[in-house]
Amino acid sequence: MRRFAALAVLAFTPIAAVAQPAPPPAAAAPASDARWSLGAGIQLFTFMTTAPISASIFSPSADIPVVNASLERRLSERTWLAIGVAGAFERRRADVPDGTAGISRVDGRQVFLTTGIRHVVTAPGAPVDVSVVVAAEGGYATVDERFVSFLTPTKEELMAWQVGTNVGIAVDRELTGGLSLRVATPLVGATYQRSRTRLNGEPSRTGNDLSARVLLAPRLELRLAF
Repeated sequence: MRRFAALAVLAFTPIAAVAQPAPPPAAAAPASDARWSLGAGIQLFTFMTTAPISASIFSPSADIPVVNASLERRLSERTWLAIGVAGAFERRRADVPDGTAGISRVDGRQVFLTTGIRHVVTAPGAPVDVSVVVAAEGGYATVDERFVSFLTPTKEELMAWQVGTNVGIAVDRELTGGLSLRVATPLVGATYQRSRTRLNGEPSRTGNDLSARVLLAPRLELRLAF
């Protein structure tokens, strides 16, 4: 009898092993555990106390958006290192009727690089993540403008480069796993700008400007964490 029982156990052991349910697949890491964040967006509008060119506040024309992209790397649970690029391009042509004045041509372009630290200040599990952002930036811009005043054309060329720093905020709202929407803006900043202006092909005039400013330049971004 004991021999029969032992044989029965040996016979049914492989069947029982096959019948065991397979372990569930490993779940994907939640967005809160992501190590990288990639985003892109546009600047919406600008309100400022002073007007040097900047990745945060400059575009060749008010209706030409500044496009930006950035990559972030998590340094700790609540701190990220961010590297970004921003730029804009404008090309306008217009006919100026005889006997009137106006701008007949504008060619503008600008590009800026930024790097900084973003630190989340809200508690884990909050509906939105609010962050303080400290960033440094540097870049280059040119504008070539033709102005007609009663049949007399005027050509003005501007070239400028700038370095600076600013402090701002960012608000992130998760839409779905890994995908989020961000609204961010600088609040205060300081810049050093060096410019060169040439009028009608005459020798260039150079200028320097060191300024501090209070500003709002919100940008809207779509971000992917991975």
